[in-house]
Amino acid sequence: MKMPPPDKAKLEALPAVSVNAERLCALIDTAITVVDEETEALQAQKGDELARLSDRKGQALVGLSRWLQLRSPFEGQEFIRQRLEALRLSVERNQRVLQVQIEAVSHVAQMIMRAVEAERSDGTYCQPRPPYGEY
Repeated sequence: MKMPPPDKAKLEALPAVSVNAERLCALIDTAITVVDEETEALQAQKGDELARLSDRKGQALVGLSRWLQLRSPFEGQEFIRQRLEALRLSVERNQRVLQVQIEAVSHVAQMIMRAVEAERSDGTYCQPRPPYGEY
């Protein structure tokens, strides 16, 4: 979800914070872009891009977190709150897609584990495992 650039009039109305607010908006927008790119790559099953995007996402979110820890809060600035809300929604969407991927990998791993166990055993001493998700 690409946000429009911050309203320059609002930034200029806050002279003590304008440079910081502009930098914060840029950091938030970068984080949103990278999180959305990773989500799209997951959905499109572009596994070759995931490592790079995951690294970029981590760098963007750590950079934003560090910046926020060192600066004073931006309370009452609606355009920053809106950008942070857009980032929250983007991260939630990314989390849902990642959870689906994790569940799929877990399911495949369980199937492989059962196949290996079945191949190794003649069935004399093994107890049947409950179906996936029932233990």
